[in-house]
Amino acid sequence: MEDFLKGGSHLQLQAQGKQEVYDWIAKQVNRIKYFKLGKKDKGIVINYVSKISGYSKVQTKKLFGRKRDKGELKLTISPEWGKRFTFPKVYTEADIETLAETDNLHRRPTGQALQKVFKRMFGLFKDEKFIRLQNISLGHIYNLRVTERYKGKALILKKTDPVKAPSVSVKNPSLTVNQAFYG
Repeated sequence: MEDFLKGGSHLQLQAQGKQEVYDWIAKQVNRIKYFKLGKKDKGIVINYVSKISGYSKVQTKKLFGRKRDKGELKLTISPEWGKRFTFPKVYTEADIETLAETDNLHRRPTGQALQKVFKRMFGLFKDEKFIRLQNISLGHIYNLRVTERYKGKALILKKTDPVKAPSVSVKNPSLTVNQAFYG
């Protein structure tokens, strides 16, 4: 192993997935009897396994520790993985449908106009469908407009038309822009 490490070989394990790499590491730990080795030899084995597996030395040490503590290396993905830090949904599917209906009735107005409609519908007319939508942000309006639920209910799917700025013409071509505007 020392010769392999000194040689600078560029071998790397070709595995189909993480579990296959974990199985290979577990076999190496058992074959070499890693936990009976001295400190210097353990360092050599860690360098060897990390070089072949492509994992860092820290990750390799963690995997060795897991093998020691649990007796095996299994790739475990919790059913809660990826759900721990998600934000709760504020707007329901009914709210998205209400947004689509309102967009259809008003021919897809701008986000600011839609905010005012939602506030007026709840504040003035006390329509309970707009209780959550009355305080919706512009960004959330545009985020909800790209959901599949919205696209299924909306009749108009184009973006709102931008306002065109009037064009400025300079009568005397020898003047610069600053001279034309500021004299």
